[in-house]
Amino acid sequence: MPAASSLSVLIVDDQMTILSLVRSGLQQIGCSNIEEAADGEQGLRNLIARPANLVITDFNMPKLDGLGLLGFESVLNRDYPVVFGTLFIFSLVGLVVNLLSDLAYMWVDPRIDFEAREV
Repeated sequence: MPAASSLSVLIVDDQMTILSLVRSGLQQIGCSNIEEAADGEQGLRNLIARPANLVITDFNMPKLDGLGLLGFESVLNRDYPVVFGTLFIFSLVGLVVNLLSDLAYMWVDPRIDFEAREV
């Protein structure tokens, strides 16, 4: 596969077994230019030093999570669709957490009522 062999790939994960599994899978399809990083900060340093065509990252990592890594890299490269996508995901998560906390307050304290009141 000539297309896969020309790709520059960065794998960012804090688990060494996942890193080796993804690396072997990419090598099987013909990728040869593969870099690895053990956490988000190291992955960001690798991206700044040498940009990659494909970034495969874990969502939950120490120091810098996968979504933060992709968002920061997108800001540096002015990749606006990814910037707005990460902004949307963080906003949606915040909205859902606030909704769940309001519902939990209503469930714990029956005096709280969100129905319309006439004054």
